[in-house]
Amino acid sequence: MDSQEGASDREKAKTSSSSSTPLAVVASYWRDFDLENEKSILDEQGLRIAENQDVSQKNRRKLAESIRGFIKVSNEDKLSLFNSLLKGYQEEILTRLLLQLVVLSTKHLRMLQLEQWNWRKRIQRYQN
Repeated sequence: MDSQEGASDREKAKTSSSSSTPLAVVASYWRDFDLENEKSILDEQGLRIAENQDVSQKNRRKLAESIRGFIKVSNEDKLSLFNSLLKGYQEEILTRLLLQLVVLSTKHLRMLQLEQWNWRKRIQRYQN
């Protein structure tokens, strides 16, 4: 009888896991999702983004002042100032690109984690 009881228990588990409702799937996802950890990660990223935006704004103001100064100097002096002005623009563009790369890679990582979770659930469903 033990083998029959074990078999019936396995059948019940298969039936209950294969007939998961969408609500059960969502509830399972939120149980596995570490909300506190995610909140702290997002808060940290938000602070970094705000800091980078402040720094970027200050750099843009410096560049604007440099351009005003560049326009006012004589043509002979413009050649010597051009390299520093160009370097300032390059740094600003690089900073903006890196910030966007961080934001996009974070979003992409979250999407990959969600997809990985979906595949784990599918595999568990088929193993049962």
